[in-house]
Amino acid sequence: MNRFLIIRLGSLGDVVLTSPVARALRAAFPSAHIAFLTSTRFAPLYASDPHVDEVLSVDRARTNRDVGAIASLARRIREGRYDVSIDLHRKLKTAGIARLGRVQTRVGGSVLDTVRVALDGSGHASEHALAALAPLGISDDDARPEVFVSYEDEAAAIRLLRDHGIDPTDDRILGIFPGAGWEPRAWMPQRFAEVARRAIDEDGMRVVVVGAEKDRGSTDHIAASLGDAAVVLMDLPLGVLAGVLKQCAKFVSNDTGPMHLAVAVGTPTLALFGPGNFERFAPRHAPHVGIREHIACSPCKQFSNHCRDNVCMQLITVDRVWSEVESLDAAEAGGA
Repeated sequence: MNRFLIIRLGSLGDVVLTSPVARALRAAFPSAHIAFLTSTRFAPLYASDPHVDEVLSVDRARTNRDVGAIASLARRIREGRYDVSIDLHRKLKTAGIARLGRVQTRVGGSVLDTVRVALDGSGHASEHALAALAPLGISDDDARPEVFVSYEDEAAAIRLLRDHGIDPTDDRILGIFPGAGWEPRAWMPQRFAEVARRAIDEDGMRVVVVGAEKDRGSTDHIAASLGDAAVVLMDLPLGVLAGVLKQCAKFVSNDTGPMHLAVAVGTPTLALFGPGNFERFAPRHAPHVGIREHIACSPCKQFSNHCRDNVCMQLITVDRVWSEVESLDAAEAGGA
């Protein structure tokens, strides 16, 4: 076995949490050729990864609807002559593409894979990803996610911050991401604003709020509350976003992809959990911390409209979050 293909098309958090697989595979096969197949949007996350030799990017939306796109991807995989694929999706589509690509040993959770592994159940998502390597004789318990920011993206991030009056070499930056892919996961923007105000007034920190267009309501609320005391950066390219997060001294976020990205670039991160699966997705390694309120209905069925009142997020107080932010540098792994 000399040529490996890791398959993880999305989402952002899942792609980041797959990084331990590339690291463990490289440690076990130092001279192997390791490729990573992911969506075009996420390809920059692995472009500078020293454990990955090649990044194959694909328009995920096209592969969902276009047979020609699937055939083209399968042809690219055939041309790569991969000996083994490690598919972290447990889906017929990705397993079928690897089969069409003539990968002989296909490790994954689909009936089309030649080596079946369990990719769900209890435990952390990154640990499940690593478990997919067991059939290859690889046992590795280092589940820390890791993203390597390119020189160009980090330089662009530093220029962007300086253009907004922040010098990462002089200023202590608190990063905030108030958005959420699913609204019940979102902590209230006025509470994020209060935490930011305390960071400014009590610790002399600079505050950088990052978000996407769909988060505009929350970011606008925080900007209105803080005025010129906060810098708001919207819709950054993913590599530049990683660079900005890397410059932060601390980062506070809902249960989102950018939270996992901040952890992976090494910024001490506080993750706020409510309806999401804390055991599966909360950061586990110091100096990062996840917090939640223990209520009977959490975690609930995610991405449904069943929850009309996200009390699990409402019960997280500003005082608790601020206390966690202040102690974040010396935090123990895990949280609760």
